[in-house]
Amino acid sequence: MTKNIFIFLTIFSVLPSFSQEKHQSSEKADKKYSVQEVLSKLKEWDDKLITFKTKFKQKAVFKNADVTKEISGEITYKKPSMLKIEHFAPKKQIIITDKKKIFIVKPSEDETYEADWDEWKKHLDGSLASLIDFGDYSSLLEKNSAEISYSADKIILKMKNKKNPSAYILTLFLSKEDFFPQSARLDVEDSSIETEFISIIKNKDISEDEFKKPKTKKTEKMK
Repeated sequence: MTKNIFIFLTIFSVLPSFSQEKHQSSEKADKKYSVQEVLSKLKEWDDKLITFKTKFKQKAVFKNADVTKEISGEITYKKPSMLKIEHFAPKKQIIITDKKKIFIVKPSEDETYEADWDEWKKHLDGSLASLIDFGDYSSLLEKNSAEISYSADKIILKMKNKKNPSAYILTLFLSKEDFFPQSARLDVEDSSIETEFISIIKNKDISEDEFKKPKTKKTEKMK
């Protein structure tokens, strides 16, 4: 997903009573966390994640070219490495990978573009390549420095590459309830990519059939 930044956690256990849930929610909303505490929570649910599905809306602004692009779609993920990103608008496109191969399916052209995952990653800027490691926040956090701020209902985690701090700024807007990302923004030079996650479903059973590549008349291997 571009270099979209998404990731996941287990579904909440139902609390025994409404009053207890309300009390704990208020506690979490008021509490301030250190960077290490937030990183620890992220790693904790990263380890527990099995599957993840969400609708998303994405807005990319390219300031130098005065261009704005908007995409809507759905992301499906299954541990350890199955990922499907489907664009619904403005044009249908399906991206499927198992981190061995990547397939980009363009239904309007009845064509599939296929590439070796590692070779495909080589075409990305080195500092940005790590951002496509979906479901691997532990690795992501090892490569970035982080700072925390707060809004009324979210924890804001801002990260920069340790080796090259000017390469990008990755900002995750985390729920105060469970630390799960509700939205993300990636700033790279004069470009900004904002992604909002909608109707998030975590750890629901997902069949491997979900990641089967649709058949097309044409297949082109990318090098």
